Order: sequence, then C-alpha cells, then structure tokens
Amino acid sequence: MRDNLKQLIDKNEVISFDIFDTLLFRPFVEPSDVAKYISQLQLEDDFKLNRTFAEVKARIKYCKGDVEDVTYEQIYEFIGNKYKSFYEVERNFEKEILVPNKNMLEVFNYALSKNKTVIITSDMYYSADFLNDVLTEKGFKGYKKIYVSSEYKKTKGSGNLYKIILKDLNISPDKMLHIGDNYEADILKAKELGINTFYFEKIKEQFIKDEKNKFLTDFYNEYKNTINTTASLILGLRIIDWFYNPKREFWENIGYQYGGVIIYSIIQAVIEIIKCKHITDVFFIARDGYPLKKAFDVLNTTNAKGHYVYANRNIKYQCVNDEYSNGQYSKESDKEYENYINSLNLRGGGSANVLIVDSCAGNYSAQILLKKYLKNIKSLGCYFIARLNFKLDYINLTGVEGEFAKFNWKLTELYLTAPTPQILGLKNNQPIYMQENDINYKYEMERINVFNKVFKGEMDYIKDCLKIFKSDYINFKFPVIVSYLENFDNNLTQEDYKILNTLKHPYDKLSKKYTPLYGKKYTDEMIQLIKLQYKEKQKEGKINEQNTDMFIRR
Repeated sequence: MRDNLKQLIDKNEVISFDIFDTLLFRPFVEPSDVAKYISQLQLEDDFKLNRTFAEVKARIKYCKGDVEDVTYEQIYEFIGNKYKSFYEVERNFEKEILVPNKNMLEVFNYALSKNKTVIITSDMYYSADFLNDVLTEKGFKGYKKIYVSSEYKKTKGSGNLYKIILKDLNISPDKMLHIGDNYEADILKAKELGINTFYFEKIKEQFIKDEKNKFLTDFYNEYKNTINTTASLILGLRIIDWFYNPKREFWENIGYQYGGVIIYSIIQAVIEIIKCKHITDVFFIARDGYPLKKAFDVLNTTNAKGHYVYANRNIKYQCVNDEYSNGQYSKESDKEYENYINSLNLRGGGSANVLIVDSCAGNYSAQILLKKYLKNIKSLGCYFIARLNFKLDYINLTGVEGEFAKFNWKLTELYLTAPTPQILGLKNNQPIYMQENDINYKYEMERINVFNKVFKGEMDYIKDCLKIFKSDYINFKFPVIVSYLENFDNNLTQEDYKILNTLKHPYDKLSKKYTPLYGKKYTDEMIQLIKLQYKEKQKEGKINEQNTDMFIRR
C-alpha cells in the first residue's frame, strides 16, 4: 500500500489527507461508541441519546440553503443543561484516545520530504484549531492548511469543499491527490471533479474481510445496541493491533487478544477495590498472580503495595491441618510459613488491609491459608471466577461460579501463570519447584516456553492500553469478557486445536495428572457441535458448496 501510494504522491503537486479512520483511529468499532462510552464513564446513560439528538437538532436548524455542516459549539447549544459540562469532557476524551496511523504517518512525511503541498481535508464538526492541536500531538506536523467542513460550511460529501480547495490553492484537479476512507465522499465525489484519489479502506472493514476474524462480528452485534461498550473497545483495540502486527506469532497473539484483556480488566477492578476498601497491601498469589503483579506494577495509581505471594494448594495442604490436607500437614511447614508471612514487608504494617488476588477459587486454598497467618489483619479475596462460598469474604468479579464457566478454564490458567515450574512447597521463604526428575517436568518446561510468548503479548496489550488511555478510562464489564472468551472457544479452527493441544495441563487436585489443554473429550464435543451447527445452517439455506469448507474449518 505505502509503495503504491508514494508513487501516486510523486505524480501530484497537492496531497490531501482525510483525518478520521485515515490519519487517526478511534479504539472503538464505531465512532458513535465514543459518546456511548462517555455515558458509561460518567454514569450518565442518557448522555449518548442527548448527544445524538443535539446533533440532529443542530443540523435541522443550521444546515439550510448554502450551509452544509454544523460546528461543535452549535451541537452543544441543543444538549440538555445537565450535559453542558460534557463539552470539554468529550473533546478531551477524543484528543486523548485517538491513535495515529503509523503507516499513513510515514506516507505523510514522505509527501513533505518531496516538497509537496500537504493539506488536511475533513468533514467534521470540530474546529480547525482543535484538529490542528490533535494532529500535531499525534505527530502530523508541517502541512500547509486544514480545510474543515464546519468552518467552510461545505462538505466533501457534496463535493463543494473540494471546489473551495481547488480555488484557494489555484490548482487544476489533476494536480491534486486526495487520500481517504469514505468511498462516497473521499473517492467518488473527488473523482467527479477530476481529482486523483487513493482509497484507504477502513481498518475495521479490512479486519472483517479476513476470514479468521469474521466470527467476531456476532460477538460485537450481541452488544452494539446496548449502552455497554466493552465489546466495541475490546475489538477496537484488537483491530488496531491486527493492522499494525498482522504476523504476530500464535501464542503471542492470543496473549494480546485474550490474556491481556483478562489481566487489564482484573487490575482495573483491583485498583477500584483498593480505593473503595482502603486496601494497603495486595497479595497476588503464585503462579496465577505473576502477570497480574507485573501489570499492577505498571498500572497502579494508588499507594497500595503489591506482593507476589506463595500460597498455593500444595503449601496449604502442608500448613493447614483440615480434611483437605491429604496427610501432608507438618508442624515444621506450619512454622516455616508463619515465618514467611512475617517476613513480608506490609505497607500497612500491623494494621494492614489485605486484598488477596487469584484467578479462580474452588476450595479457596490461598485465602484459607493466608487467613490463618494474617490473624488480626483484615483480608478480602478477589477472583476472576469463584465457586459460591458463604464462609469467606470475597469478590467474584465475573459473577460466574467456577464449575459453570462455559469457556476452557485450562487455557485461562495459561494466560494467568508464571515462567516457573509447579510450586511444591516452601523452604527458607523460597519456593520449592518441581525437579527435573519428575515425570511431568517436561510438560512444565513446554508450558513455560509458551507462556513467555503469551506474556509478551499480554504486556504489549497493557502498554498499548496505557499509551492510548493515559488516565484510568477503560472500564471493562466482566460478563462481556466471559462472552468474549466463550466466543473464542466456540470458533476454534482445527489448526487452533492442534496448536493448543501441544500443551498439557494438570487437572487433578494434587496436580499430578496432565491432559492436553483441549483434551479428546472436549474436542469430540466441539466436533459434534460443529456438525449440529452445520446441519442447522443447511436447513436455513446458509450453507452451499462454496462456503462449506470455511464453515467446517470454523
């Protein structure tokens, strides 16, 4: 694309760029989701509706005669008094989240290097001054002039804004190249006037055209008509990464697309809990807590201190003498663990308020273990998924009980693990890891090798979120994340199964028996489901010889 575009630039004197979806991307599927998300952030569900009606009313009043567009200020004339203060909120939010198209920035700078007259042409209600500030901040500097429909009262859609540009620059249409994503306004209308064009297809459309991504349409459609923007945001970020990194390695890719989403959402929730519950110390339980602790160190905006704490099932069996101890309890281990807890440098000291963070709670091993040694210190559990328990104080983020999760939890435990073998116990405040002579050691090493790739994708996701949403703007809804994970499981290809099943994972209480991430039983069930779906689609007339192979692949 860039080479072809550069050749076109060489042949023209004036190079015009559209802004939104060409030079700048919003990290949402649809532009209208911005107002919807602001509604969500401000806890004002009616703002989106008010904002939509305000723009409609402004256009009815002002778009008459020769006037073809309105200004941002005119739109806010019709916003309810309750939302007048959102004038700056919306502008600031847009300015913060817009992502520069790095590929187009390269083309933009190339045009400047060739001493071309570079201009910006946009159908937009924002002022030229505001857009100039945004473009400059995102790296687009040195263009001659910006032509905005709201100021000239003419649009690209009618073709009249192009006429103003040609007259203002005193050039013939064949000397100008316009680059944009709207086929009607940026391409057809410009061509009618004899202007050369380059169509940059919206990255959303490019993404959906990739057969591997089409199944995500159903996921988005499930939520697009609701006030909830989590699906739009998840896919918006994913589409941008897909555009920039189309050749990510498989494991790194699912780390970015799924593990990163889970980790970011958990840490955002943890930060909110810290603020609400006045938490002083956060215990991230090994091994699941490894990527969570790493993300917390990057994202934490509170005074709470994060600790990576060894408190798994094996240690609990050795230190807590109850019906689950399996005869492993010993007073020596009990004392050893007491010393370990005492060695933790709690920010809250003796009056600490501890949040225990883990991925999943079935028997609540970590929380029960830590409760014994924290004694008079207040503690609260926090889990992505948890089985119902009336005895302990905890927060189940998803509201889904562990045994009823409709996605493969073994894969989730790959997202939330550590680059270390299984932890068997504790000695001198240090973990005792599975040794090389263990029959399952090779499976642990294979998992570690893969996790390092997954973890890179996860941390890339965290960094991207922090880069785009500089303040704590992202507020993922956990039920939507559960739906997102289920959507992945329900649309695995045979190639996906093949790669995923190269890893084995312990599934028994003592973590001694290993099975592939998607075992034979699971695979057989999925094949039966695919066959059933195939028959249903046949009856509906949606399957023919041309698309049969693609359906079976999915």
